[in-house]
Amino acid sequence: MLMSILPLLFFFALGFLPAQDRPQASASGFTLRLKAYDDRGELLEREQFLSYIGRADRKPEDEKIPLTLTSPQNLGSTVPWLKQSDSTLTLGWDKLARVQISLPWPVKESGFSTVWLDNGGRGYASGETVLLNEEIALTQYRLFQEACLRHNSGRPPAYKAGPQVRKLISHAGRTLTEARAKPAGPERAAAFDRLLRQTAAAWEKMLVEHGRQIAGHSKNKNELRFGLTLDESLLDRLDHHREIIDMVKDSGTNWVRLVFRSNPSDFAYSRIASFNEYDGIVLRLRAAGLNVMGGV
Repeated sequence: MLMSILPLLFFFALGFLPAQDRPQASASGFTLRLKAYDDRGELLEREQFLSYIGRADRKPEDEKIPLTLTSPQNLGSTVPWLKQSDSTLTLGWDKLARVQISLPWPVKESGFSTVWLDNGGRGYASGETVLLNEEIALTQYRLFQEACLRHNSGRPPAYKAGPQVRKLISHAGRTLTEARAKPAGPERAAAFDRLLRQTAAAWEKMLVEHGRQIAGHSKNKNELRFGLTLDESLLDRLDHHREIIDMVKDSGTNWVRLVFRSNPSDFAYSRIASFNEYDGIVLRLRAAGLNVMGGV
């Protein structure tokens, strides 16, 4: 599932803030109340939440929390803790007045992705309640919009969105409006999950689309390396080497990484004879105008 705007950074020393505006920490540090729903609309408690965002081989007794907390300006980080009290899931930390959060999150039809939630770049202060599904989708949607602007103004050619990407962006905009109109609860979470899914799909297609536009731009042909990997199974397909080389050339690539098969009798490839199988294909790749890089 799921790129130049430079944010203006303002730094305030806490000692210069009015007392009522200073972040208040409890005896156990700063805390946020978290709400997260899974793809079935179930409100997640601590162990369910850790399983939902954790590795498939995670054991119940594993206390590692796969969340990263940093300041909104990325000037520091802190170690989080997570506890369940009655129906409240609490995320806690110390030292930082406001935090942004990064965590692994399942994106339907796309797979796990590392996502951010940052409250519009401001971060979260102690005492707030955060609906993870909503905040993740809103942050990723904003980051995608910023990425589109960077692609429009970065390395030439400027990105031109195709019909598929424009359609996905349009769908995401409508879904955002619908999601904001939903009452708090599983339906609202599900709507924002749809927004996240549409954002991830649009972002992925945008990257592929602009990559092809850059690769096909005449000015970039001699400046950039575009490469493909021919893995060790190539040796089993040498009878089809002409078709393989034609496909590589048609892709627009100018480099090939050729992966050498493991050689038990000469593991370090220290003998010239160990390269006999590859000599012919390397010569043919070079004759086709392709640069070759070896990988063992």
